[in-house]
Amino acid sequence: MPAALQAFPSLPDDALVGIRVVGGLIDKGPTSVWRDVKNGRLPAPVKMGGATRWRVGDLRQVLAAAK
Repeated sequence: MPAALQAFPSLPDDALVGIRVVGGLIDKGPTSVWRDVKNGRLPAPVKMGGATRWRVGDLRQVLAAAK
């Protein structure tokens, strides 16, 4: 389990996390994460050079709405 997944509750909203953390939060693999992004169920990631990351605050909004 990525350390960022364990620390997710304490991360600031402007923190960025990778696909492994996103997948861990919703219990899905990378292919399903990308499918959810494409279908609008997850927010679009931020591209930074060769890295793709999601804003913690955006993920929290989606997770809160799903409850």
